[in-house]
Amino acid sequence: MIDMLSDTLFNSPIFFNTISNSPDIADALMGRLIDDPGVLTLLQVSLWIPYPVIRLAWFFCYLDQRIRNECWDLELQFRVETNRLEEQAA
Repeated sequence: MIDMLSDTLFNSPIFFNTISNSPDIADALMGRLIDDPGVLTLLQVSLWIPYPVIRLAWFFCYLDQRIRNECWDLELQFRVETNRLEEQAA
């Protein structure tokens, strides 16, 4: 998708349109994936940009599941109710 956007918006193909004109597509593909710094940078960016978002979503799903499993919200309600009853008794 990044390659298509680069080709469409900036008229600068990065990967697919540069290897399509080659007679030996397999060698051109491997050459681009191993030697071309632009393609390697694009691959790293496309992997590392969504990583923090995915980890954050994973963490929030973990917290949600843990709260549901341990009934943490009920425990907090019990603490509030206990404090209210202690204040009334005193």
